[in-house]
Amino acid sequence: LGIIKTQIANTKTREANNVLSMLSDFLRTTVYESGKDEIELVEELQFLNTYLSIEKAAFDGAIVYKEDIAPDSRNALVPIFLIQPIVEALLYELASETNSTFEFHVESTVQNSKLRIMLTTKFENGSYLSAYAIENLEAIKVAKERLKQLFDSNSSFEINCTNENIIEIGISFLFKENY
Repeated sequence: LGIIKTQIANTKTREANNVLSMLSDFLRTTVYESGKDEIELVEELQFLNTYLSIEKAAFDGAIVYKEDIAPDSRNALVPIFLIQPIVEALLYELASETNSTFEFHVESTVQNSKLRIMLTTKFENGSYLSAYAIENLEAIKVAKERLKQLFDSNSSFEINCTNENIIEIGISFLFKENY
């Protein structure tokens, strides 16, 4: 809402209307889908894309989002609100400077009856998060707990900080397709 208020004050009404429309879509999805345990991966990624489009306005476009989704994984069922809260937590944990740039890349594959989602976050702002600090983010704790509840021991969640400006989070669980 602060983004919209600023844009209106700066007579950027078209931009404010665009952000308001995206926010409306985001909130609508949150309300309509919140009763479900799982949704298709493609829906989860649409939700993430809408969220990042809103944040892009706040960060003056300094956010890039890419997907590399295997065709056989598009209709896979995933826990609802699995990826977006993780991205949000990383973004706000790392956004210490106004001249920050962020790239979020989501990949998915299906191997050995498991869906594997890889979230890679690249950032240029001088910040650093250790794997320990990431493990202790509330969104990470919630995601891991939800995976455990839904898939028991048939899931994994790995965090790798390959260097000072790349974080990789690998999530895998039993592949189920929505028919």
